[in-house]
Amino acid sequence: MSTEIRSLGGRDVPVSVRRSDRARRIGLTIDPMGGVELVVPRRVAMADAERFLESEAEWVLARLAAMPPRVPFAHGAVIPVLGRDKRIVHLPLFPPEARDEGGELVVGGPEEGIAATVTAWLTALARDVLGGEARAKAATLDLPVAGVTVRDQRTRWGSCSVRGRLSLSWRLVLAPPDVRDYVVSHEVAHLKEMNHGPNFWALVEWLCPGHARPRRWLRDNAKSLQRYG
Repeated sequence: MSTEIRSLGGRDVPVSVRRSDRARRIGLTIDPMGGVELVVPRRVAMADAERFLESEAEWVLARLAAMPPRVPFAHGAVIPVLGRDKRIVHLPLFPPEARDEGGELVVGGPEEGIAATVTAWLTALARDVLGGEARAKAATLDLPVAGVTVRDQRTRWGSCSVRGRLSLSWRLVLAPPDVRDYVVSHEVAHLKEMNHGPNFWALVEWLCPGHARPRRWLRDNAKSLQRYG
């Protein structure tokens, strides 16, 4: 897959081009980070793909414009952590680590390392918080948790394997607490019900009463969590 700068409606847009043996028609996707991907079947000429991209320029630009602005992990940025806003404060003479000071997240080390330091801190926090919450909920069902993995999943907030291993996105610590609770409950419920049938949703409701509201929030606002970092 290659990425090239294309002019769409007078605006330069990075577009990744991916040849596919399985695709039957030309397709366009935009990921939560604003990445544009043009999927081209092997049998289709690139000239045809280029014309398709140009014909969809208005749609692409409208989708990009509707996306929430990025919030890079940098000095002065404000990020929501476990339901509280924290302002990133960079003190370059401090050790290259992040320290929670209530309303501030103090980050030391060189400026170019701020993003990596904050991401590592959030990942460690998520591993501790999400792992503890998942195990506590599983204990109420008398179910074991084989392990909890935390990563930056772009298309799924969580998953549960048939062996009882849970995988959760560290970005959940940036979500409202009830949204985090819903996702953890959702994956823990899969320890007992590996489907999305009536029994599964009844179990989710038992673990997270009123889960419909945070579920709806996540559906409508998922992209807002992807804008950080």
